[in-house]
Formats: sequence, C-alpha cells, structure tokens
Amino acid sequence: MISDKKLSTMGRLLRRVCLSKEGSAKSIYLVTIGMGEELVYEPGDWLVIFPQNPPDQVGRLAKLLKGADFDQLSRNFTILSVHRPLVQWILENAAREGASGQLSEWLDGDFNTMARGYVVADMLEKFANVPVAAGDLLANLKPLQPRLYSIASAPEANPHTVELVVASAFYPGLDGKFYEGAASSFLNKYLPLGGELRIQATKTHFKLPSDPRVDVIFIGPGTGIAPFRGFLQHRDFLQKNGTPMGRCWLFFGDQHRATDYIFEEDLTAYQKSGVLDRLDLAFSRDQDHKVYVQDRIWENREEIWKWIKGGAHVYVCGTADPMARDVLGTFTKVAGTCGNLSTEASESYIKTLQKCRRYLQDVY
Repeated sequence: MISDKKLSTMGRLLRRVCLSKEGSAKSIYLVTIGMGEELVYEPGDWLVIFPQNPPDQVGRLAKLLKGADFDQLSRNFTILSVHRPLVQWILENAAREGASGQLSEWLDGDFNTMARGYVVADMLEKFANVPVAAGDLLANLKPLQPRLYSIASAPEANPHTVELVVASAFYPGLDGKFYEGAASSFLNKYLPLGGELRIQATKTHFKLPSDPRVDVIFIGPGTGIAPFRGFLQHRDFLQKNGTPMGRCWLFFGDQHRATDYIFEEDLTAYQKSGVLDRLDLAFSRDQDHKVYVQDRIWENREEIWKWIKGGAHVYVCGTADPMARDVLGTFTKVAGTCGNLSTEASESYIKTLQKCRRYLQDVY
C-alpha cells in the first residue's frame, strides 16, 4: 500500500452528502475534495487517503498513557485493532496480576479470533497496569496506514475536485459496542467542512478501452459503482463533444431500492441521454428470494455473450468475496452455456479475457 507522504498533496473537504436514504442499513456518502493543480488523475484511478483516528478513541487512549501526544495518536498509529507485538509487550512489561495466563493463551492460540473486537485502549484497561509510558507502548503499535478509494468522478466534470463514495464501516467490539473504521469515520463524520487532509492519486489498470467505440459492461453493486460514475461522466463528456462511442451496460444493486439506490437520478439521466444504453438492477431484499447482480447477468446471458463475442470489455468493482468471485463464476458459466464450451474451455476463455485486459477487476 502506498504510504509515501512526500508524494502526497493537501486537499480540502468541500462537500459531504449522504446518498443512502432513511431506513437504510448503510451510511454511504459522496465526499467531494478540493485539490490543487499538482494532483492529476484519470477515471478509474485510486485516491490515497491519509486518515486520522476517531477523536473519542484517541482521547480514551491518551488518558491511559503517560506523556501521550494527542496529534501523534491521531495520525500515526493503528489503535482500532490489536496486533501480536502489543500483546507480547504487555505480557512481558506491563501485565496486570492474573492477566499473564490469558495473554499467553492469545499468543499460543488463534490470535486473530481472540483479539477480534479489541482496540488498544481495551487492552490497557483489561490487561495492563496503567498508566503506561507512551514511548514504550507506541513502539509496539503498527503505523496507521493510508487507505485506497476508487475515484468516483472524472476530471472533465470538474478539474478542481475529486469525489469518493464512502460507506461508513463499523466493527463489533467488546460488550456489544461497535467501533468506527478510521478512514470512513474520518471522511464521513469527523473531518469538518473546509478541513484539510493529505491525499495522493495513484494509477491503476482499471481503464476504459483506448478506443471509445468499444462496448463496455460495468458490474458495480453498492459502493462498487464508484469508478463507473467516473466512467459515465467521462462518456458524457465525450458524447457532448461528438465523439463516437460504443454501447454501455451497467449492472447495479444493493439491499433495497427505496433506501439504497444511490445515484438513481444520475443513472436515469444517463439512460435518457444515451450515455448509458442498458441498466439492470438487483435489489437483493425487495423480494422473498435474494437477487444479486450475478443473477441479472445470468438472466441476460444470451445478450451478454453477444456483446462479449463482439469485443466488449467487462469491468467489475466491489467486494472480492463473494461478489467478484460469484460474478466471475457466472461469466464462466455464460461462456460455457452460450459458447457451448466445456468447463475447462470456458475457464480458459475467461482467463484469456483477463490476460487481454478485457475482463478487469477493482476489488477489495
């Protein structure tokens, strides 16, 4: 993961709009960041965010440490999860009476399972003699890593801003509590409007065909729609400038249409203008049986196969498991069924598309 702050620049939070509607199980925001001329990107690139930890967790930990620097805890260290070096250090240097046996069990057993749900402050409160010297503890924490987000805009739409689609992340903690993800809570909640943040653009392989006349198929449920919003903005720019373009087919879905259909107005407008030729939706919980984007792909397998045989490029963005895995399996099944190929031949066909960069994934 990229972490070279020397290559980064400063951006400023200009706007934060909640995309998910009341009643949704998710909190998804469109985050607009103002940037300087030194940040250059293309649709499909990633934006590197250098986040800060949630203030409540920073304050909680600072009270448990002697000589703690609030800003340092906020920006430099991972405090929302627990790693082996910290547990080893507490065991050897600061274990509370009676805690050694349990900590040794953690280190000898399934560490990830036993440590799940703990943040650093939990460890100090439960297992350590506190307060602990900050310098001793911080040497055993992991650095706070930057995060990568698929850019959800095209520079042609606004050359001075970059946009992200950010879902707030929550993780189960102790005693029924839920802790916020560092990057998503920073972008969606704690960074004030007008506040500065460090950003960096990075190139990806996830790019539209060099020839805009080539047909494209986008599969992006949930926040996976992010890069396709940028692609559609770019296609809109090309269309308005009279550039001939191939067809575009988007598969989008989430849980409920009434609460989770983000960018509905934009997608409807792109359909009307011809920027988007086909739109298939899969809202998994709007009927008795769950329907996902791979189900819509299978329903349209004959037409999809015609597009692929005609040279279409396929793009998939979203969770690696299970979404991208299931979509890949469905395309393999489409090749086998519609192309009358054996299982081995259909798998080989899709692998060839991948090698030729006609089947691209941006997954997490």
